[in-house]
Amino acid sequence: MHLRHLTPGEPEIILQVASRMRSTLVEVLGEERGQSLYSLDWLRDRVLFHIESGRVLLAEDEGELLGHCMLRVEGELGLYATSYVRPESRRSGVAQALISAGEVWLRAQGVRHLATDTAKDNGKLIQLFEARGFVVVHSTEQMLRLQKPLSL
Repeated sequence: MHLRHLTPGEPEIILQVASRMRSTLVEVLGEERGQSLYSLDWLRDRVLFHIESGRVLLAEDEGELLGHCMLRVEGELGLYATSYVRPESRRSGVAQALISAGEVWLRAQGVRHLATDTAKDNGKLIQLFEARGFVVVHSTEQMLRLQKPLSL
């Protein structure tokens, strides 16, 4: 497996990442809500936004996209905007590698805290981030924010 960042000149992979963002929504929110929440064009534009203003990390193996992690900086907060690993590659260290590489990049941007926002029903992602020291700092009826401080 190797990690790299996505560039704007890779439209096929941009579309693949957008499609996997939709897969995450379907997996967490169910077929009907996950499919209808955002159009594929909106998701593609969101990937492009993160390429231009943040970073989209890819995990690949022999040309196959195993997963991605989209990152951005909001003030002193480094945000994991979307994390996805294809089901057949889960529990093999892909997510850990992406989150670790994301932390390195976010730390280099000078952030003081790391965070991710997710649906309360996204138990797998919550467990993954809690195992890395993130704690719930805010919760609404449907969403929550996990966060951890960075030491200097």
